[in-house]
Amino acid sequence: MEFVAPVVVPVAFFATVVWIVKLVAENKTRRRAIDRGLTGQDLAQLFRGDVAVASALKWAFVLIAIGLGLIIGLFLVPEDVQPEATLTSCVVLAGVALVVYYLLTKKGRV
Repeated sequence: MEFVAPVVVPVAFFATVVWIVKLVAENKTRRRAIDRGLTGQDLAQLFRGDVAVASALKWAFVLIAIGLGLIIGLFLVPEDVQPEATLTSCVVLAGVALVVYYLLTKKGRV
């Protein structure tokens, strides 16, 4: 139980800061839309689903790559180099995932 507080408190603080920044950004966007007189249809065109799908695909690639890095680092390498191998494989595979995503978007497939 003693190890819960040092983990939960920073995570909760970070989540709170992210939530506040998100609220401020959304409020600023709404105010600008109202000032410019945009209607609901105009806003719907601005926030089409294409960008959301592409962003979700990017994060799916990155999270799958990190998961593969964890599997490689935790199960496929000797225990004496396990922490270094786990971190390195996660970072390298996440970078490869971002490059693959970039190449897919550059070709216009996403």
